[in-house]
Amino acid sequence: MSVEDVEDTRGEERGIKNCDADGKRVPGRLRALQQAFPDEPPERKKDQQANKTLQQKQVNESAVNEQSNATYTTWTNYALLARNQGNNGVGVFGYATSLVGPTYGVYGRVDSASGIAGMFMNSAASGTVIAADNASRRIFRVDTTGTVYALNTFNPGGADYAESVSIRGKKEEYQPGDVLVIDPESDRRFDLSNEPYSTRVAGVFSTRPGIVGSTHPLQDDATEIPLAMVGIVPCRVSAENGPIRRGDLLVTSSTPGHAMRGTDRTRMTGAVIGKALQNLHTGTGVIEILVSLQ
Repeated sequence: MSVEDVEDTRGEERGIKNCDADGKRVPGRLRALQQAFPDEPPERKKDQQANKTLQQKQVNESAVNEQSNATYTTWTNYALLARNQGNNGVGVFGYATSLVGPTYGVYGRVDSASGIAGMFMNSAASGTVIAADNASRRIFRVDTTGTVYALNTFNPGGADYAESVSIRGKKEEYQPGDVLVIDPESDRRFDLSNEPYSTRVAGVFSTRPGIVGSTHPLQDDATEIPLAMVGIVPCRVSAENGPIRRGDLLVTSSTPGHAMRGTDRTRMTGAVIGKALQNLHTGTGVIEILVSLQ
């Protein structure tokens, strides 16, 4: 006699039926459970199992998981939410301990064109939004007014200081390297140079400015261009007043947007745009110049 037969015999002695409603044989232990809990039909058990699976899925999506030594979540709003309420607390601390290799203490990435890879906020009326330290002291910080403080040199990709300025006409009518003059018909507006020795000369359309000053620093203005007023920039030049040699003083020319070699000393006061750093023997071209208005 099998174990199930023994259980069936004992169950029958206690009045427990050994068949279900369809006449199918049911093992003793399962029959006892079914008769002890008659309000738990199979359909309800299936619902409970489905709810349990859904709850586990939600937990997995919102909980912090560890995999390959990385912490991540798939929660919609926050991949990782950390909070510290201590007076000297740290919300998130990233530390890459390896002494070799391109390691990152904290790495942020987004794939959306409107996304922000790293966002920092200080909600206090004053204080610091971003700060950077080396092993011994603070070397960089940005305060809540947007003022930037740095311990040492700023090394941008460009080599000139430019100001974002309005221009007369359409932006498509200008190109980097153009010599610009003050527009006499409008405040704070500039125009393409088109006459020799103009004392309204203001600078050069910067090709790649290192720093751009602006009256609206947090947004671009599609109608403005960067006007280089100090530094080294490519400039469109003409040899109409003779070959240009390194060190020559440059002034505006009759060729629109071009500078030329200045030779008439009586007309050069206030008309010099800068000094040539390269030669141009004939025709027109682009050379680097040192912008130094005189």
